[in-house]
Amino acid sequence: MTSPLEPPHDPAQRASPSDGRSHAAGPGRIARKVVSAVLIVLACILVPVSVLTVWVHDIALDTDRYVETVAPLASDPAIEEAAHNRIVQAVDVRVDGKAVTAELAAWLQSQGLPPRAAEAVRGLAPQLDAAVTGAADKVATRFVESDRFEKVWTAANRGAHTAVVHALTGEGRGAVDVEEGTVTLDVGAAVDRVK
Repeated sequence: MTSPLEPPHDPAQRASPSDGRSHAAGPGRIARKVVSAVLIVLACILVPVSVLTVWVHDIALDTDRYVETVAPLASDPAIEEAAHNRIVQAVDVRVDGKAVTAELAAWLQSQGLPPRAAEAVRGLAPQLDAAVTGAADKVATRFVESDRFEKVWTAANRGAHTAVVHALTGEGRGAVDVEEGTVTLDVGAAVDRVK
């Protein structure tokens, strides 16, 4: 006699038709779960990649669309201030008051200017630097607040974007070139554009 807690010893009593189906459906159910999980993971990986690909193709590689996107930045106060500061710094680098006054004093001395007067001319270097910086500041301010700056901004971004697209795709000819993993800049083309 068996107790109610013990399983029956009769094999016919232990296996029912429904038990056979649940064991057979178990591996199929597991396979479906694994396939679903793999597909979900692939979707999570491929959706961002496809969004990035569409963005790169439609915006990053389309020069007109890129320029249209960045064109309004030319009137942004932060961009105007940054451009203003760069212009003033570039002028300060190119004009060295000390060198200019030294050359002028030497030339004047060779023309007969007394040494004391030549020394006074050399002493004008700080005033010359301040005058050049002030003039550059005024001109730069007028320039970045004008329509000309927006035109220069658009042209510069168009040229820069074309060079970047060339570097990324390897198509076309430009100032930036990528060959065997080495990025090179053709300074001659850049100088021609600046001119």
